[in-house]
Amino acid sequence: MSEIPSYNPENIDQNEIFFQGLESEVIVPEKTLVKPYEGAHLRIKPDQEQLPYFNPEAKIAPSLKPFLTAIATARSVFSDPSREDYYYYSQWVNLHCLPRFGGQNHLQFEVIGRNARGETWAQPVDYPKSEDFDPSVVSLDEMKMVRDELPDKLQEVVDESQSITLFDKPGSEEQIQPVERTIMQFQNYDVVAPQGNPHVEEGGLHLWIYAHMDKNVEGVQSDVKNGVEQFIVASAVAKSIYQEMGVPIEIHFSGNWGLPIEGHWSENLSAHANLYGASPGKENVELPPRPQYQNPTIPEETRQKAKEALEKHMATYLNVFVKQPLSQYLTS
Repeated sequence: MSEIPSYNPENIDQNEIFFQGLESEVIVPEKTLVKPYEGAHLRIKPDQEQLPYFNPEAKIAPSLKPFLTAIATARSVFSDPSREDYYYYSQWVNLHCLPRFGGQNHLQFEVIGRNARGETWAQPVDYPKSEDFDPSVVSLDEMKMVRDELPDKLQEVVDESQSITLFDKPGSEEQIQPVERTIMQFQNYDVVAPQGNPHVEEGGLHLWIYAHMDKNVEGVQSDVKNGVEQFIVASAVAKSIYQEMGVPIEIHFSGNWGLPIEGHWSENLSAHANLYGASPGKENVELPPRPQYQNPTIPEETRQKAKEALEKHMATYLNVFVKQPLSQYLTS
């Protein structure tokens, strides 16, 4: 693999290449979804256009390089607690895959940083109902920090990837007690369909992925193995649901995916992917604010349809990754 590229722009031109990642571009969108000094928003797109992640014809393997670039970007957005200006920048970073803002046509990742001083702290991203909203400005100081950090963080992620074997616990599901409302297990991951009070509007679909591992160990959010495996499982779920139910699934990687290995706020670690489907008749998912939401249960019929979709297709998507070295997907 070629050496990690460094950034080239001296100024921040929104919608232009901000940083060249692993066969992918990091850009600062012209229409950012986070207000300046409340956080940051960057987008990762493959150099060669790929089909969106939920499309059953899209291969998962080619999307791993852009996803690793997204993890490195999240680590760069995260503000080191040792910095004097730590509280002015993002202290919590999520990754999102959305079938909107261009994501309905091709693969892209949204990296969303949040600042505890902002009004949107601990709330879902308030995604506009359409792309018809005004361009916004960004914090140039924060973007400069991100750009300075990216080369080292990307090298860090690549280095960690060299020793990783994906899904190296075949049969482990036979020894694991699934969590409540699990509709499918794959090795040490459960796909869960919560029945009571799902975090989605009435009529929508909410699934999440539970990792049976040391998920409360400090730094797991930045663990490349856990992140890549959850992304592969989530992509397979999204494809299976779309193939059988016709519902484009949004993937929200919740928790602090920017947290360094020697981390901060370890009490909040709970690395998992949430998967959301819009209510019938609606084009996009709308999430109620946390923690005040009180919603009806997901109908048993909907849960059963999702379960049947996963049973029908998941093995096809996942088995090709079992006991494969992650490094092979970085050199191909």
